[in-house]
Amino acid sequence: MFLLKKNLLKICICCFVISTFLTIFAIKFLFLLSKDNEFNSLVREYLIFFKILIFIIFNFCCFFYFFKEKIKFFLVNVLNRISQISPYRWLLIVFFLAFCLRFLWIIFVPSLPTSDFLWYHKRAIGIMKNLEYSVPSGPTAYWPVGYPAFLAIIYFLFGANIFYAKVANVILSSLEVVIVYFLAREIFDDLIGKISSFLFAVYLENISYSSLLCSEILYLFFLLISIYLIVKFDNKNSVFVGGLFLGVSNLIRPVTLFLPFFIFFYYLRYQNFKVSFYKFLLLFFSMLIPILPWSIRNYIVFNKLVLVSTNGGCSLWMSLGPYATGTDFNVFNVGSSKDNPFLRKDLNEAERDTLARKLAISYAKSHLWFEVKLIPKKIFYLFKSGKSGVSDSFYKLKSKKKYHDFLFIFSAIISQVNYMIFIFLFILSILKSGKELVKQKSLILILFLIYYLMIFLIFKTQSRYHFPLMPFIIMIVSYFISRKVLMGGKSEIKFGCSLL
Repeated sequence: MFLLKKNLLKICICCFVISTFLTIFAIKFLFLLSKDNEFNSLVREYLIFFKILIFIIFNFCCFFYFFKEKIKFFLVNVLNRISQISPYRWLLIVFFLAFCLRFLWIIFVPSLPTSDFLWYHKRAIGIMKNLEYSVPSGPTAYWPVGYPAFLAIIYFLFGANIFYAKVANVILSSLEVVIVYFLAREIFDDLIGKISSFLFAVYLENISYSSLLCSEILYLFFLLISIYLIVKFDNKNSVFVGGLFLGVSNLIRPVTLFLPFFIFFYYLRYQNFKVSFYKFLLLFFSMLIPILPWSIRNYIVFNKLVLVSTNGGCSLWMSLGPYATGTDFNVFNVGSSKDNPFLRKDLNEAERDTLARKLAISYAKSHLWFEVKLIPKKIFYLFKSGKSGVSDSFYKLKSKKKYHDFLFIFSAIISQVNYMIFIFLFILSILKSGKELVKQKSLILILFLIYYLMIFLIFKTQSRYHFPLMPFIIMIVSYFISRKVLMGGKSEIKFGCSLL
């Protein structure tokens, strides 16, 4: 038995060395596709961290292999106890845990808004005081109105203090944990709902966003409600209400405007074409209802149809244009007024957006290989970091304390390691359980992830853009841990009572 384990350990080490070499070679291959020094330095930085992470995961796998029976026995017993907790009691526990962690974060990390976050804050004050969504040069629709309007309501009710906005983030983020429980329970079962909600409650990147005046938390809140309604209730009323929530989420971040086309395939999995198409139309047009009043306002202001915002074409130009890098860059430092729409002072927002879209499409058509080479960069920038919330939280503090340097380093390391382990387990989950996941309600999770990735194969990315993906990734990882790792596909857990 000892010799067998020794040989298996040698095989594991060989596989580890080979897989590590191939992975590092694949990442280094990105250098051949790029002459961007900034991108190459980022890849080099994360390559070092990636090697360390692989070493940690390898040691963990070896430890798990030799003590797997004891570990599995302990974890199965823990899950058995968790499964016996009533849903009401569990929701109170997990909500209280999530709320406390997030509230403590905003107290000990007193972030001040900068960049986009400061812009949201100023626009919210403008809406609160004058009922106008404008910049000094006049009315605007460059960024979606949803989050500034939400902030304006908070400021109107409690005063224009960013602390109240942060408390609103804490409450919304804690409620998201509850919604994750219900969604995972509906897609899988009660135990996986509990595991998912717990992992999401303690997920540091989600916690760190509570101190930022950013749209991510509010957007995810409405998105999760929409997906839950679509999955939970199989009737036209739930589809209609789900569409309304999806429409509101698009007023905050118009990333999921075309998501109904993918949900149509989810409907086809369970119903005939006629019923599926009817639900798709109902979902799509109900999604437009919250958006329509804002579109009418934009038409009156710009004398042009602008569905949500005037930065879609500009983002496309930054993503596909001649100066595209795969992520954000200073648009005022490149090109001339002939090929850079941002330098055209004679155009209003809507006209600039239209011109930017035309320039981007025209350039992409004639430079397809350039656009293909950008795809690895976009994927890298999208998933490279799980500490963006931590970094942004510490970027500018109201008052810096002695413990902040240590807290920043500690939080950044924990957040990044935590995130990369989730990504590693997610990839493993897809490889091991992909076929099973597309044969049940979890298909909607896969479709959402595919849709989101397809969007950002076109548009520029940055690390915080993967924020809405994480609850869906965590649900899939929870399924994999519960079903495949601990139970080997067998039901060894006794489930407790149900709710709803």
